[in-house]
Amino acid sequence: MPITNKKLYQKVLFLCIVILFIPALAGNNLLLDGDYHASQLSPSPFLHFTGNSIVFLVEKKSQQFFILQVNDTAFSVIKQYSCSTGKVSGNKNEAGDLKTPEGIYFIIEEKDSSRLSLIYGAGAFVLDYPNAFDQLNKKNGHGIWIHGTNEPERIKNSNDTQGCVVLNNEDYKDLGQFVKPHITPVLIVNELLYRQKQFINQDKNNIMSFLDNWQRNWQDRNIEGYMQCYAANFTLNFMNWQEYHDYKNYIFNTTQSIDVEFSNLQIICEMEQYVVNFYQTYKADGYIDYGIKQLYLQKDNDQYHIIKEVWTRLN
Repeated sequence: MPITNKKLYQKVLFLCIVILFIPALAGNNLLLDGDYHASQLSPSPFLHFTGNSIVFLVEKKSQQFFILQVNDTAFSVIKQYSCSTGKVSGNKNEAGDLKTPEGIYFIIEEKDSSRLSLIYGAGAFVLDYPNAFDQLNKKNGHGIWIHGTNEPERIKNSNDTQGCVVLNNEDYKDLGQFVKPHITPVLIVNELLYRQKQFINQDKNNIMSFLDNWQRNWQDRNIEGYMQCYAANFTLNFMNWQEYHDYKNYIFNTTQSIDVEFSNLQIICEMEQYVVNFYQTYKADGYIDYGIKQLYLQKDNDQYHIIKEVWTRLN
């Protein structure tokens, strides 16, 4: 081989190696096999889970439904089923588009088979679509469920629903033991992506710092610091940002002490959408309130802000 060709060959080889390794060094999401990610990478959505949390994962590309046990960012597969999703590929945008939505959802109720048409088989779990991010993006539609079927062949055919996630009846029944309404996340993705752990930890630490600041300002009744945690487009119970500011300012000025405690913290990210889910105990001047809270966060210029809160009282 002439020396010029040899040098060219070396340059091409070097460029190929660089191209192969750039994704592994970057902070972007990656698609890699399980053996590789086990030591270096973690699923990009799982920023932090306290204890051994249960997560439902629907991967549309493979038409698989996973029950995962997640501890911090590490996970193990407890169950795996075949499923069927929307007849049309892509992320749901509007009613009737036959697409299954992609994002972070929660089961809000279960419908018994006796209350449903036969097509829903053994029953249905209702998801909270459209969630805060869907509403922000002007998406519409409703009735996105995880349900059974009276036609098992639909699972073999796959991609055979109007937007719901369909399982065989026995698999659907198996889910019940793992479901905690408003707590068990249902992550629906086209394909699960992986990311280097150092970048996941950076995001986790940044959000934990944000939560500490939010909690501290709440407990200190610092209205300006507290409201800086909320996006300008934040709404709650028909209150806009300014109305919520005035409401909380009144509460802070008429309350002697506030104590807020969190437990069972879950931090999930999907396509720059961040959801923080936890049990919350609120105490103020002898009043106690306990329940589940979801914070929907958006990130602008490396700053997090709350665009929506969802509160489910448990006591």
